[in-house]
Amino acid sequence: MLALNATIEAARAGEAGKGFAVVATEVKNLATQTANATEEISHQMDGMQSVTDETVKVISAIQEIIDQIGENAHSIADAVGTQRMSTLEISENARQVAVGTSQVTENISGVSDAILETGAVAEQVFGAADALNGQSEKLRAEVANIRCGRCIKRPVRKTPRRGCELPARSESGIAGLRLSHRIAMLRL
Repeated sequence: MLALNATIEAARAGEAGKGFAVVATEVKNLATQTANATEEISHQMDGMQSVTDETVKVISAIQEIIDQIGENAHSIADAVGTQRMSTLEISENARQVAVGTSQVTENISGVSDAILETGAVAEQVFGAADALNGQSEKLRAEVANIRCGRCIKRPVRKTPRRGCELPARSESGIAGLRLSHRIAMLRL
């Protein structure tokens, strides 16, 4: 607008307005340069706005990724805590199993010792049973001798004296005498 006014004034002034014409041309050139610069600045600002919009989108995407990483980190922390608790529980269970195994080992050792003792006692019982069997056989033989000797000296009775009958042999091989028979034998 300023250039247009300067051109109009230079044309009115004629020869004297040559200075105005030079100024008008310069103003016109400056106006054109200013318009071009303004248009270039506008294009650059549009470009910057576009880049800024893209930057905002990228920053938003980065923020979403950071939020997701935070959630993942929280989940990992929870999983690590759960894993730690599971590891502690497994460790405690393993310790209890070790204690239980130790107790079972001790019990097995005690049972083994008891079996050895029982075997030794059984050997003693069998030895005592054999000795009793031998003594029983000797006693039976002596009773038979005594009876035979009584039979010779005395007449045979139709019914045996009370307590004088011999007991039958037991199935275990150990002969036992009734208490009344033993007492009767001792009186003889």
